Amino acid sequence: MNGDRLQAWKDLVGPVPARGQTHPTFGQDHPQGRPIIEIAALTGMRTEEILSLTWLQIDLDRREVTLIRTKTNTPRVVPLSSDAVATFVTTPRHITSKWVFCDQLTGDRYRSIKRGFKAACARAGIEDFRFHDLRHTFASWAVQSGMDLYRLSRILGHATTQMTQRYAHLATADLHAAIREMEPNLVTGAEESIEAQHVGSRGATR
Repeated sequence: MNGDRLQAWKDLVGPVPARGQTHPTFGQDHPQGRPIIEIAALTGMRTEEILSLTWLQIDLDRREVTLIRTKTNTPRVVPLSSDAVATFVTTPRHITSKWVFCDQLTGDRYRSIKRGFKAACARAGIEDFRFHDLRHTFASWAVQSGMDLYRLSRILGHATTQMTQRYAHLATADLHAAIREMEPNLVTGAEESIEAQHVGSRGATR
């Protein structure tokens, strides 16, 4: 991901608040703003997939989330990193509600976070940044870390790998490796070319 998007994510998440305090940005509008943002950036799940999560869908032992209702109507399993697992572990659980992210008084799930997220961005001085950009953040991180596009498309739940091709330009590790393999030949070829030109120029002056 580019530096601006990374900094935007850091500004929104901010430092871990002390017990009893709300998050300095998003938490002022959304009590569970921090974990929601973290899960979005650490899993690549869509907004509704996150807000509709129930605790039964999360298997911390297997480190994965099972999504039943998705945008493409195809169930999928999302693997969890250590950071994502830690976020779920530290997310407060309502005593009776099945929802992961819910109103701590009523237990009702959140339906939207647009207002709170927009206000958080404004306070952090972030412009032109949508909640959905956190999904792109995850995808960018994944590709730059070496994940192939096929596996990424499965994690993101893309209907076709063509939708994942937008991140292909970030996968340059194999290109650098190819250049490193070529370097000895490039040097040898350049030396031979220079020598041939030198010999040719001497012959032309005779």
